[in-house]
Amino acid sequence: MQRKHKKIAVLLATYNGQLHLQQQLDSILTQVGVDVNIYISDDGSSDRTLDIISSIEDDRIVVMPSIRSGAAGANFFRLLRDVLFFNFDYVAFSDQDDLWLEDKLLRAISNIESKNVNIYSSNVTAFWSDGREILINKAQLQRQWDNYFEAAGPGCTYVMTAAAANQLKELLSKNHEQMKGIELHDWFIYAWARHNGLNWYIDPKPSMHYRQHSNNVFGVNNGFLAAKSRFSKLAGGWYLEQIMLIANAINSLDVPPVQWIKNPSLLNKLKLIFSISSCRRRIRDRLGFIVFILMLRKNGK
Repeated sequence: MQRKHKKIAVLLATYNGQLHLQQQLDSILTQVGVDVNIYISDDGSSDRTLDIISSIEDDRIVVMPSIRSGAAGANFFRLLRDVLFFNFDYVAFSDQDDLWLEDKLLRAISNIESKNVNIYSSNVTAFWSDGREILINKAQLQRQWDNYFEAAGPGCTYVMTAAAANQLKELLSKNHEQMKGIELHDWFIYAWARHNGLNWYIDPKPSMHYRQHSNNVFGVNNGFLAAKSRFSKLAGGWYLEQIMLIANAINSLDVPPVQWIKNPSLLNKLKLIFSISSCRRRIRDRLGFIVFILMLRKNGK
């Protein structure tokens, strides 16, 4: 007999999330039209995070043995490797401090099935404690090579079929060493999926409220301070390092723009500049990518 509702495994990474975790859990557990199970991996919280989780009497919540990965991305990779998906239809990702709209998962599934895609993400509404809100638009047209240089949007909006999640699990299990140093699970998953021919839909309608505060790992790239932070990452080599780590892990080192970045001769820099509309979705991000290209030096220096 066919199940009435689709069953979804929600992967939730926590670290010192006592302030907002309860609200986030409530917004997941009250999702309409779906059956959810939440798998929580805590990264050695020193606050009341685990007390809050253990106080909730709901057998839909499963707490994995605590680890010390040192980064949210590594924590999500751990969840992907260790949670079994054979009894689920879909897999979703969650941060510890956002607020999901009640039909977030149902809308994701509807889009995956109606558009015949493997993975879904969406725009979000960023919000601050002072009441400010802003739409974060990530639904620009996908480009030929954008996945090698950026995420599809916040990873907390990602929902994928269980089949896609199992493919990703296999890669992570085989390439554990190659994953070391990759900081952003959302960028990595987007890069991997598109490189391997999986279809991805970015929904222009926001699916959640994306909380902004001082403890965000990255948060909204908006304003002068965000621009300053991005430039610092470019100048410090972080962006280049992440491009190459991801390319190595998903076996995309032979993709033309990655090859040009590896060998940034004058000719290859020109190739990158003329291909910029194929590498980043937003015009603003293309301008930053030009700065990145101009800063490239041979041998990664």
